[in-house]
Amino acid sequence: MQVLILIGVFVGLAVMTIFIGVGRGLAPVGSDRIDDYIGDQMVQSRKSRNSSSRRSADELVQGFDKILRSVSFLDRLAESLLRAGIKFTVTEYLAIWAGSIIVAVLIGHILTKTILATAMVGLVGLVAPYIFLRFRHGTRLHAFNSQLAHVLAQLSGSMRAGYGLLQAIDFVSHEISAPAGPEFARVVRDVKLGRTLMAALDDMGDRIGSDD
Repeated sequence: MQVLILIGVFVGLAVMTIFIGVGRGLAPVGSDRIDDYIGDQMVQSRKSRNSSSRRSADELVQGFDKILRSVSFLDRLAESLLRAGIKFTVTEYLAIWAGSIIVAVLIGHILTKTILATAMVGLVGLVAPYIFLRFRHGTRLHAFNSQLAHVLAQLSGSMRAGYGLLQAIDFVSHEISAPAGPEFARVVRDVKLGRTLMAALDDMGDRIGSDD
């Protein structure tokens, strides 16, 4: 009975973290909030009036995330989440991963009642989040690389029309769909915040993980 209670607690924590992560995924990322502040401080002031409980939950997740990212493996996991375009933090993703394992083990135990079959089903829960992460990264990388020819054509045409390079990148960010469009929009935001253009482009290359 104590084991079932412990498993239930873990499942509950995993579900709670999923909802937190979904909320964060629907909310603008940090750079978007900064951009809103630059473009329209009234919008930012409305966002600052969120409930104190939501801010506390977000701060708690961020605190755990900073601790976990001090471990090199988990820092690489954070980089993988970024490249896959998944807006979960390391803390949220690990909680979902743990929940996936626990749910798979419970399902395996309920359906089979044998240790070996339960372990095999649990193994599926163990590898499924990792496979999904790799799939998302591969899909996003392929989509970005497929857009590069169109991006270069748009940049070339914009600069021939008299735009500067940053203006051309800003134009492309509005004309090209995701993932390239939002990534180039982030380059423009980074430059507005004081980064050099080449540094911002290098950061985009690291985020995408594209040699092209």
